[in-house]
Amino acid sequence: MLRKKVKDAYYQYAKGLKITEALTKSTKRNTGVIIGKLSPGIIITDFIVNALGEKEKINLSEKTKKAYNILGDYPDVVAAFLFEEILSTKNGAKIERLTNGKAASRFITAPFNKRDFFK
Repeated sequence: MLRKKVKDAYYQYAKGLKITEALTKSTKRNTGVIIGKLSPGIIITDFIVNALGEKEKINLSEKTKKAYNILGDYPDVVAAFLFEEILSTKNGAKIERLTNGKAASRFITAPFNKRDFFK
């Protein structure tokens, strides 16, 4: 049964549909599986400044740091948001943490909200 669903999904993808849409279409029945799109935005982790663990530091420009400070969030904040959204969503939904409106709002309010993930 799963093999047939995978073949169906691939066939739909080959016809020009995006893979997420093809998988969503093939799991519409009561399967308990939810297919969707996750867009977490910028997540601030150690990987932003450390390459290969802590063996090699990455020097970010001040402009890059400023953008990360405005748009970024810690993993626990993003995970909590995604968790709540996933539990309340339907098959085929797009869950977006950092929307265009939210990004614009963060840039507008940036002078009043001083955040520094690189202290």
